[in-house]
Amino acid sequence: MQSSSISNNVDWSRVLLISNSKSVDQLFYDPQNQKLRVHYISTNTLWEYLDVTPEEYTQLMSAKSIGSYLNKNIRNNKTALKIDQTISKVVQPKRKSLTENGQEC
Repeated sequence: MQSSSISNNVDWSRVLLISNSKSVDQLFYDPQNQKLRVHYISTNTLWEYLDVTPEEYTQLMSAKSIGSYLNKNIRNNKTALKIDQTISKVVQPKRKSLTENGQEC
């Protein structure tokens, strides 16, 4: 599995919040590009799975257990990218003080 920054040119406007799963709380599916993003609760990580067909997504959503279906059919069978993103904290750079002639002080 590879680490990646957020994919470009993907419409992630359709977010599904999952309330009946112990392992997953959010799913994002882009049928045009066949990409599925999954947020795992226990690790607080977001993964993107490639080449997930609309049929696989439909089966996932109708499965008794979303976590079990993901583990059996998606997680170990698809190319996966760990999405790096800052969720809750923005770090501002320290400002440098300069003298009148432009030297750091």
